[in-house]
Amino acid sequence: MFIAYGLLINNGVQPMSQDRRLSLGERVLRMFRNIALLLSIVPGTALAADSTGNYMVGGGSGSVLCGEFVRALEQATAKGEGTIGYVNIMQGFTMYLLGFRSGYNKAATDTYDIFSGIEEKGLMNQLAIYCKENPKTRFGIAVSALAERNYSTRIREYVP
Repeated sequence: MFIAYGLLINNGVQPMSQDRRLSLGERVLRMFRNIALLLSIVPGTALAADSTGNYMVGGGSGSVLCGEFVRALEQATAKGEGTIGYVNIMQGFTMYLLGFRSGYNKAATDTYDIFSGIEEKGLMNQLAIYCKENPKTRFGIAVSALAERNYSTRIREYVP
C-alpha cells in the first residue's frame, strides 16, 4: 500500500521543484488521476442498505443539510462561475457528487453513467431544486435521490 500511496501523491513521477507551481487546472487534473488510480486498486463493493433501506451517509459534504448547500451555491454563484471563489465554495460538494457518480457507476450492474452524461452544472441545478424543497435533508441523501430519479434514463453501456 505504501507504494500505491506514493503513486497517488506523485503520480509515479519525481517531486516537482518549488520553482514550478501547478495551475488550478493541473491540480484538478492530477486529483482526478489520483482518484481514478485509487478506484482502480480498490476492490468493488455492492450497493447495499439495511433491511429497511437505510444506510449511513459519511461526513464531509454529504452530511451538510440541503439548506446549507443551497446557501453555499447562491454564495458561489454570486462570486461568478469559473472563479476561484466559486471553486473554493463548491469544491467539497462537487467532489462528493463526482465521487458518488464514479462509485455508483462502478458498483451498479448494467450502468455506465447513472447521470446519463449530464454535466456537473446540470446536476448541481437539479440538486438545488431538490434541496430547496427538502432543506432538512442531507446533501448525500439528495445525491442518492437524484441517482434514483435518473436510474431509468441512465446510460447502460459505453458506446465509443
